[in-house]
Amino acid sequence: MNTKLVVHQLRILFAGVGLTCLLSAGIGISSMRASAPLKKVWVTITAAAQPGEPPSVDVKEKHISKKAEELCWKLKGGTHFQVNFPGETPFGSNHIFTDTSYCSGDATVPPDPNKVYKYEVTVDGSKPLDPGVIIDP
Repeated sequence: MNTKLVVHQLRILFAGVGLTCLLSAGIGISSMRASAPLKKVWVTITAAAQPGEPPSVDVKEKHISKKAEELCWKLKGGTHFQVNFPGETPFGSNHIFTDTSYCSGDATVPPDPNKVYKYEVTVDGSKPLDPGVIIDP
């Protein structure tokens, strides 16, 4: 008798930790390993001293690792910020980040240290600033 063992992979998110489970038909969970959470790489946005002027960021072009890092933004001064990728985004369908949704998750594009993904930053309705992000291997 020739029996085929069917194995399915299931990704589970639990309390911020990704788990990969291998499920075997008729056997249940045969193996489980925790994947490491992404390291947060922070960009600090500073509100402009003069109303209506663009904000500033600590690094104009930020590099992150595709395999191990996610980009997060935090605001120094001001009340609300918005980050918008008006064109292509390296983060799947996520084009907009705010003070309540401020981390990118993992990059969904192939790494390319020569490509800069431009985005706009505004603070409390200011003029936009246009820094970029680069996805490294």
